Amino acid sequence: MLDQLDPFPAAVLSRRYEILAYNRAYNGLAGDLDAVAPGERNQLWLFFTHPYWLDLCIGNRAEAAAHLVGTMRAGMAEHLDDPLWTGLVRRLREASAEFDGLWRRHDVVDHPMPAKDFRSPAGDLHLQLVRFTAGQLPGGARMMVYTPRDDVTRVRLEQLVRAEPAQRLHAV
Repeated sequence: MLDQLDPFPAAVLSRRYEILAYNRAYNGLAGDLDAVAPGERNQLWLFFTHPYWLDLCIGNRAEAAAHLVGTMRAGMAEHLDDPLWTGLVRRLREASAEFDGLWRRHDVVDHPMPAKDFRSPAGDLHLQLVRFTAGQLPGGARMMVYTPRDDVTRVRLEQLVRAEPAQRLHAV
């Protein structure tokens, strides 16, 4: 299903933001997840610690960061004693002053951030987020699909999918 969504970036994430599956467009947007060890493919970890992802959001990074931490906190409410959840939060707090500061605010968010803007090797992308939940699957897996908000973004997404990994930014 994910492959059929190209050139729209799409990924399946666990409630803990592990990137479980993704299509070529999402891989291109992310800088080349194929080069990242599967155990390190976590959207929170990459967003707050990786140089490529630190520069990925344009215009609304602070809002996106606060939203991401708030949704993580909402999800963690049911997993306060789970060492996988607490370990991830501990690692993030140690690795990122930005994450730590947002975590200390105790904000909780339970809705998607609909519009996102990203920098990509194909140019700036203006995307709309659609989130699908996977029913009662363990862990609350969800599929995220980004659709273009304008024609220029649609063309750039097509270019991103056609690019070979060597043409992408290899900062991931």
